[in-house]
Amino acid sequence: YELRSDLVTPSKAKKNKSGKSGAKQCSKVGCTNVEGDGIQFNRIPPAPPDLPDGASQDRKLTHRAKRELHAEMMERIGRSRRGDDTKGLRICNCHPTETIHRRVYVEHDGMMISKAFDFTVVVGAGVASNINPSQASKGVGKDRLVQQQLNQLRDDEDTARLQKESTSCNASPLEMAERENIRLKGEVASARLEMQRLAELTSNDSHHSSLITCPAVEKSAGFVEGKNMTSNLAPNQKRRFRFVAVKNSLLHTSSKNAASKRGERKEKNALSAEKPPTVLPSMAASEVKRRTGFCDVSTLLAYVIVVCNGDFDRMRQKRTSLTWFEEWFLYFEWKYHITNVRQQDMEVAWGIEKKLITQVKDCKAALEMAMLQSWPTFASFEEDKELRNPQKWAKYDKYRVIQWDMTNVPAPKFGDASLYRATYNQYYGENCGKPGVGIQLCGWILLWKLWTGAVEDGTYHSKAGYIAAQKKFQEADLVDGKVIKFHNILDRGYRGNVTAFRADQDCLQPPSSRSDMRFTGKQTIHSGAVARDRSGNERGVRAMKRSGLFSRGFKESMSAKRFSDALLTWGLQVNFMYKPVH
Repeated sequence: YELRSDLVTPSKAKKNKSGKSGAKQCSKVGCTNVEGDGIQFNRIPPAPPDLPDGASQDRKLTHRAKRELHAEMMERIGRSRRGDDTKGLRICNCHPTETIHRRVYVEHDGMMISKAFDFTVVVGAGVASNINPSQASKGVGKDRLVQQQLNQLRDDEDTARLQKESTSCNASPLEMAERENIRLKGEVASARLEMQRLAELTSNDSHHSSLITCPAVEKSAGFVEGKNMTSNLAPNQKRRFRFVAVKNSLLHTSSKNAASKRGERKEKNALSAEKPPTVLPSMAASEVKRRTGFCDVSTLLAYVIVVCNGDFDRMRQKRTSLTWFEEWFLYFEWKYHITNVRQQDMEVAWGIEKKLITQVKDCKAALEMAMLQSWPTFASFEEDKELRNPQKWAKYDKYRVIQWDMTNVPAPKFGDASLYRATYNQYYGENCGKPGVGIQLCGWILLWKLWTGAVEDGTYHSKAGYIAAQKKFQEADLVDGKVIKFHNILDRGYRGNVTAFRADQDCLQPPSSRSDMRFTGKQTIHSGAVARDRSGNERGVRAMKRSGLFSRGFKESMSAKRFSDALLTWGLQVNFMYKPVH
C-alpha cells in the first residue's frame, strides 16, 4: 500500500495577497531552514478523513496505516501525535529518514485484523523544548573537520586583508571594491581546493573527485546547488514518506483476544489508585493468617501500632498509590514469604512495579529497625518472673535465665572460593549463615546477628556481642539494689564457661565425657535435666523458621542488608504473632 501521488509529490506553496508564492519553512521543531539555497521540502502526509460505515477490510487497514504514519511523523517533528491540522506542514531534506516496522489493528465483522507495515519516516523526535531551538545539523566528525578547515581559511584571509588594508589606507572606493571581489573569489577557490584535498585523502576510490558533506557545510563552502542535495532515500523514494505492507503478515484474531491485546498496555499502566483496594481491614482471619502469619487483622494492626509507637501519622505514611493498610500488608506478606513468593507475582498481585515494592519494603523495615533499637533487648527480671510458668520453672525462681542456640539460614553455593569456604558448614552439610536464637523463661524470643556458616558455636558465643549486652543489662536492671546475674543454658558444643565467667555470668551445659567413657549416675541426671529445660529453646527456633523467607534462605539476587534487617525484625515480630513458648 502506498500513498497517492498527490501525497508523494511536493505540494506547491500557497500564494500570498501580492500573488507571489510564500517562502517554505521546515516544520521540525528546532530547524530554521527556509526555502532557497537548493534546499528542497517534502510534504508531511496529512491525517486521512474518517471512513464511512461498511468499509472493506483492506480499506480499513490502509486507513489505519495512514493514521499511524501521520501520527509517527507528527511525533518525530516534535508535535502532538493527535494533531490533525497539517496544512502547510513540510520538512526539509536535510533530515535523514529511516524505515520502522509497525503492526496495526482494526476490527472487521467481529474479528480483529492485524497487518505489519514498513514505514519510511524522518529520523529522531523533536526537541523537548523550543525555547532555545537547535541549529541545523553540523554533520558527523568528518563534516566538522571540514568546517574547521573552512573557518581557518577565513581567519587567514581576514588577517591578510587587515594587513593589506593597513598598508593602503588611501585606496579609492573602486580599488576597494575590486580587492573585495578578488578576496571573495580567492576564498571560494581556496575552499574548493581544501575540499578537494580532503576528498582525495578520505576517499577509498582514487578516481573519486567529490566529497559528500552535510548541507550546512556545503552552504558554508559556497557551492550549494539544488541538484547536489544529498538524501539517504533511494531514487524511487525521494520526497516521499510512505508505508509498505509486509507480505504474509495478515492475522485474524477473535474480538475478545483483540480487546485484551489492545487494552493490555492501558491496564498495565493504569494507576493502582484507580482500582479498588486489594486487601481491606474487614478481610477474613484465615486469609490474613495464610498470607502474613498473623492470626487476624486486629493482631496485625496492634503490632503496627507498636512499631510506630502509637503515632498514627507514621502508620499512615505511604510510598505508593496503595492504601496505607495495603502497604503494611504487602510488607508482612513478603516477610512471611508463603504467598506471592516471586517478584513478578507481587507485581501482578499489587499492581505496582518492582521499584515501588522495594521502596515499601525499605520504608517499613526502617520503622521496624527503629523500634528494635529503641526497645530493651531483654525482658526485665520482674517481667520475666511474672510471665513465666511458675510450676515448670520453680527451681529457677531466683535466677535470670536465658537459653541460647544457633540455627542455619541456607545460602547459595558461591563461585568465589573464599565465600564458599566461609559459608560452608559441615554439620548442616550446606552453605549457610548462622544467627543466634535466644529465649527467656517468660517466652521472650530474640534473634542475634547473622554470621557466616563456617563459624563455630563457641566462637560465635564469645564474640557475637550478646554476652556483653547481657552484662550491661543486668547491671542496669537491679533488684533491691542487687545484680541478678544471667544464667546461660547452652548446648554441649558451645564451651561457654570461660566466656560467661569473664562477663560475671553463669553457664549451664550438659556434661561431656571422654571417648568410650560412660556417664556416671549424677552426670546422666544432670544431662537429662538440662535437655528437658532446653526444649523451649528448640520450639523458639522452630517459630523463627515459620517464615518462608528464612527457611528458603538467602539468594544471590537479594540485598544482603535488606535480608539481614528482615531477619532481625522477624525475631521481634514473632513475639507478637504467636503464644509464648515456655
